[in-house]
Amino acid sequence: MFVTALGKVKSEESENVLIELLDDEEVTVYALEALGRLKSKKAKFKITLFTTHANSLVRKEAKALNKRMITKETAAKVSKLLGISATGNEQDWAIEFANKDRIQEFLDMLKTSSLSASEKYAIISLILASYDEYLFQNIDTDETLWLEIINAVNGNRKDYDDILNYWALWSEKGNENLFSITPHVRKYLHN
Repeated sequence: MFVTALGKVKSEESENVLIELLDDEEVTVYALEALGRLKSKKAKFKITLFTTHANSLVRKEAKALNKRMITKETAAKVSKLLGISATGNEQDWAIEFANKDRIQEFLDMLKTSSLSASEKYAIISLILASYDEYLFQNIDTDETLWLEIINAVNGNRKDYDDILNYWALWSEKGNENLFSITPHVRKYLHN
């Protein structure tokens, strides 16, 4: 469907078209889903507005998307928990604060803290970005760290599908433009 495809085109123009399509009741849910893929601040804001929509299907989709987005509030709370000095104006919080030396700490936070679904999503995103950074500079020969990450994801794998697919880079057929983590994620998703 045309509306869903717009979510793959990360441009201000496609974002604006999707926002206009939110008013069309026949495609509102698809437009929300596509906006969720863009992950821009404007898209996050619009999705949050729809969490109180009169239509229960639209409201349900917006709430599900909201759980899978790192909002300014979620980033602020998780940043405080982890001692990260975020300003709240980061475009891609998890990538900007990835830290290959803190992966175990991030994993421990998932195990020991009482976190909301959106906070868990933010930390999993941070872990994946940090592991990509780690692999760029190191070889995880026995994959112990990767197995620990997989165990963290396995509990709610469906909740992390979009971030896993982001790192999988399915659109890239060759190996020259892949993230360091891409082969690991592709292998995991194929199982």
